[in-house]
Amino acid sequence: MASFAVGWSDDRDARGELLTLLWDDVHLDDGYLVVRGDEAKGKRDDRIPLNPIVSDHLRVIQDVGLCVFEWDGSEWALLDEFRFIQKQAGVDSNYGFHALKKSCETLNAPRMTEAELNKFMRHTSVETTRAYYQNRDEIMRGATEKVYVPGVARRR
Repeated sequence: MASFAVGWSDDRDARGELLTLLWDDVHLDDGYLVVRGDEAKGKRDDRIPLNPIVSDHLRVIQDVGLCVFEWDGSEWALLDEFRFIQKQAGVDSNYGFHALKKSCETLNAPRMTEAELNKFMRHTSVETTRAYYQNRDEIMRGATEKVYVPGVARRR
C-alpha cells in the first residue's frame, strides 16, 4: 500500500487528494483511479493506473465508506499515527511522509525511464523529477572519473 500512497505523501495538498479520494473514482476492474481537478494538487484531473497488487489490496477495503481512506482527525494526528505504525514495525526513526515518497522514487528510478518516473511520481515537470531524485553515488562516480589530476603517476 505504501507505493499506492506515495504519490500523495509529499505535501499537505497532495495528502488532501488521498483523503478525499472517492470509491466512485476508483476503477479496480479496469486498473485505474481518477483524481479530480478540484481536489488535485495540480488542479487537473489525473487518471492514475494501478498496479494489480495495489488493486488487490484495495479490494480488501472496498465499500467500507464513501472515501477510500476515511480519516476524520487532524493532519498532526495522521502524522502521529504514521509514526506509531513505524514504531510498531520496528523502524527506529521518525520518518515523515516525504521520506516515503523519496524512498519510492529512489527504489524505482533504476527500473524506469526518466519520463516514466516523472509520470509515476506525478511531477508536472521533468525538472522536478531530476531535482528530486539524484543517485548521488552514480553522480559522484561519474564526477570522480572526470577529475583532472596533473602529471601524477598512478601507483600500482
